[in-house]
Amino acid sequence: MELLKLVLVFGLIGLLCKAIDADQNVETEKQVSFSVIAVWRSYNKNACPCTCPVEDAPWLKGIEGHYNGCHDAVDKFCGKAKEAGDVAVRSLKEYFAKLIYFTDSNSTIITTGSTEILNSLSKCINLNSNGLNIIVEFNKVFLSIIDDFVRVIKSLEVYIGDDLTCSLTDSIRDLGREFSKYMNEFLKSCRLFGCRKKIDYECVLKQLQKLMNNVALINETLLNQCEEATQQVREAVMVLDMLYCYVAISVQGIYSCSLDALNSRDIVVSKTVKSSSISFEYALVEVTQAICDITLPLGDNIAELLTAFVNITMALNSTLKSIFGLVGGLGLTVGQIAKNLLGGVATTSTVTQERTNILKGVVRN
Repeated sequence: MELLKLVLVFGLIGLLCKAIDADQNVETEKQVSFSVIAVWRSYNKNACPCTCPVEDAPWLKGIEGHYNGCHDAVDKFCGKAKEAGDVAVRSLKEYFAKLIYFTDSNSTIITTGSTEILNSLSKCINLNSNGLNIIVEFNKVFLSIIDDFVRVIKSLEVYIGDDLTCSLTDSIRDLGREFSKYMNEFLKSCRLFGCRKKIDYECVLKQLQKLMNNVALINETLLNQCEEATQQVREAVMVLDMLYCYVAISVQGIYSCSLDALNSRDIVVSKTVKSSSISFEYALVEVTQAICDITLPLGDNIAELLTAFVNITMALNSTLKSIFGLVGGLGLTVGQIAKNLLGGVATTSTVTQERTNILKGVVRN
């Protein structure tokens, strides 16, 4: 049994590597034809003809600018920075297309969540020109986006409970502070020291891993402890997966922008950051794909997303264990999580403790 579990984990790692290798062979120049407005009109049955002003969906112009600016800037990157940036841009394109698809779903929770995320991300219209400018402009709006995401999580409290709401908002705010701190220090280094002062990205990646563990443990508990959970609870947890996905895209994107700035000045990035970033890159591709595989009407296919998210997290934790150690999760027991998801209904089933321990751990700095 123990051997079987190890085979499962390392098999997943192999699949992740295979997926990213295949994905990177796609010709990226085709991305330029992607139109947010066209995607919205193709999915939204209530959309006007092409002559209709895009004000029908107030986020459309901002999201179009967000994607086009990032695409055009990354297209100028070179080497490893371009490879990393291409993954972020492809993931962003697929993510936006799926969010737009969900704005006309049969679920009020999913439609509202998708729309609120799109409204928030439409602030990123000035991410363009080059990697350094993207960091400057994203840093201006990022903490505001985190505040928006916190509001989305709080709106789900009736479905996920107050304990999970508090833990998740704390986790995403922790990541927000660490990520903002990194961007501020990196920009200061570039302004005063030609980007030569070392600014550690590991702290950002650790917080991202912690957030992923948080969401994965909720997914795992819902799958194995909460057969009595309502469809609304499952949809609420799906929104959490969607929120995580954008944060992961932004971490990958800003890494590529930083790498572009450093490469242009012949500054070497540490092997630890390079190797761990590649692992997160594999995970991002798979999480994005799992979300994109969800089709309407929503039903049992949500369970496929939850399962994929847990398996991807296990594989990522396994590859990063030798680098970061174990990075912790919610600080709540599985029973407490289940109680929140079930609204206080008792549960008697159990989750395999070893699998749970892979998701939960102690941060080792």
